[in-house]
Amino acid sequence: MESRVVDGRLVQARQSIVEGRGDAELAAALVAAPGRDAQRAGRILATLTAVEPAAAATVPWQAPSLSKPPAEPPVVPPTPVVPPTGEVPQPTAHVDPAPQSSETRAPVEPLSSSRVRPTVSALSLRPTRTGAVLDLRADRGVVVGIAHLPSEGSLRLVVDASLARGLASARPRLAGAAVMEVRQAGSSAFITLKLDRGWALERVDRMAWGARVRLTRAAG
Repeated sequence: MESRVVDGRLVQARQSIVEGRGDAELAAALVAAPGRDAQRAGRILATLTAVEPAAAATVPWQAPSLSKPPAEPPVVPPTPVVPPTGEVPQPTAHVDPAPQSSETRAPVEPLSSSRVRPTVSALSLRPTRTGAVLDLRADRGVVVGIAHLPSEGSLRLVVDASLARGLASARPRLAGAAVMEVRQAGSSAFITLKLDRGWALERVDRMAWGARVRLTRAAG
């Protein structure tokens, strides 16, 4: 008879374990019953009973209040302070100062025909290992543009500067490259170069003392 009771409780315990439900009374009975299966089922059921979460607290429902919310006090604007002269001061808008940039930019020269342009005072043409360089000496850096002429080997430099007195007659030359013309036309100076076959313009560098025109010649 006792064996049947234990078997019935064991079936109930297995069902509770499968469903994840705890049963403290059934777990205690199986732990005290004879047989390893019953005792093991009782211990498992006791573990489920120990970790079973507590029921959530029930919060009673409350009907919403139908009473009107208290009225907010009216906003009273501040009374302006009248100075002795009788004038009412006008409100001033607060403007946040512009953020200061950590980058320092060079000043921009105004685009005016009356601005003082740099003055080119000397021209020099000297050979290098790969060709030659033409230096335009001025009181500060100058901007040089390039205009290729239709005739082969002719190169014209357009310089945003003025020429010093007497510089228009300068004609520096060397084997492979020569200055053919120097003249002033309006606000720009024009310098025409004649290059032999195999010579070409490499680049123009703006320098603190003026500009440098680099020429290259073909190897061989």
